[in-house]
Amino acid sequence: MNKFDRKYPYNDLPLLPPTKDIETKKILRKTISAGRVLAQLMVLY
Repeated sequence: MNKFDRKYPYNDLPLLPPTKDIETKKILRKTISAGRVLAQLMVLY
């Protein structure tokens, strides 16, 4: 990792789009599950 240089913003940010697929089945299942739990909480309040 390089030192921070205030003359150049975003020194060490990775390039976009990501090279790896970040939407795996495991992550999508967790997202769906979290959405359901949040919906249930909204019903309670």
